[in-house]
Amino acid sequence: MERRRLAELIERSQVRREILGTYKGGYALGLMLNPENENELAIGVSIEGGDASSISRRVILEGQVIPVIVETNFERLESAAWTA
Repeated sequence: MERRRLAELIERSQVRREILGTYKGGYALGLMLNPENENELAIGVSIEGGDASSISRRVILEGQVIPVIVETNFERLESAAWTA
């Protein structure tokens, strides 16, 4: 699947729900190369908590199976201060 199209699809709330399942907490979604096949894209999901059991490891979008790579090291920033 084309990178731009996949990026559009993961912005949809229905697709996010399908990926995240019942997970509740901070998360970030993005695109990455599949570590098992660098010729294909994967969806990268970083979550706050250590329990990733409800998160899908693959999702079918427009008839294509897209792998989902999960990392549990996400830290949400409460606020950020920028100084010049």
